[in-house]
Amino acid sequence: GRLFLIGGLARGAESHALNQEYDPATDMWRERAPMPGPLSHPNATVLDGKIYVIGGFLAQVHVGAQNAAFEYDPAADTWRQLSPLSVPRGSVGVVALDGKIHAIGGRTADRVTSAAHEVYDPATNQWTDAAPLPTARDHIAIAAVDGRIHVIGGRLNTPVDNVATHDVYDAATNTWSSAAPLPTARSGGASAYYKGLIVVAG
Repeated sequence: GRLFLIGGLARGAESHALNQEYDPATDMWRERAPMPGPLSHPNATVLDGKIYVIGGFLAQVHVGAQNAAFEYDPAADTWRQLSPLSVPRGSVGVVALDGKIHAIGGRTADRVTSAAHEVYDPATNQWTDAAPLPTARDHIAIAAVDGRIHVIGGRLNTPVDNVATHDVYDAATNTWSSAAPLPTARSGGASAYYKGLIVVAG
């Protein structure tokens, strides 16, 4: 029932460890325990009441890709450092599916787009490789629906090198297929699964 704003850029800081919580019931913000280290362009997902923050950069523009993986417990206001990604990446797509965390695509330490697809199992604190993204890209929209992961749009290089591509990952078969593309190529927006629809905005 609350929103968390974690990491990112802030005035005077190219990466930040800020963790701020918004309560819609009171229309109030409050400071919570900061991340173990600063990150810009991390991404996050929720699984079993915990927030998983994966990847990120240390500086602009897309400099210092990190293999960071953190778990935040909102109830206890505590962080736990997890096993790191094998491929350091920022602007990585992160989503939970069937009790595991998927980290897909992103941009590496060399500022090169990646097709890497790693899967984290909280039960073992280990990452394993899965079928890579068919087209390497970052700043993607991502959503998990009915046992599949939808990776939509993204960019290949600069902010103008956007694509409309829509790839779908089937966890049961560890394979990718194509689906209807975006009406217009775009990257760096927001996405959510809401009332049976995947919404891509911005």
